[in-house]
Amino acid sequence: MTAQRIWTAVSYNWSAGNTHINVFYGPHPSEDARLEFENQHPGENLIALIPGNHEMSSTTYSLKYPDQE
Repeated sequence: MTAQRIWTAVSYNWSAGNTHINVFYGPHPSEDARLEFENQHPGENLIALIPGNHEMSSTTYSLKYPDQE
């Protein structure tokens, strides 16, 4: 059995136009955790995967096109 750990994932949902912080339990190797995240959160594009729970100390911002302020 693969060791599990808590991860904080930063993702973007193109349909909703929002960035999200998602905390989940997944396999220890980051590549396996990426695959687990994609299975658990269809439609979310993973931007960053950070070991640990950083939900309370993180902030997300909307993506902007280069011509937006």
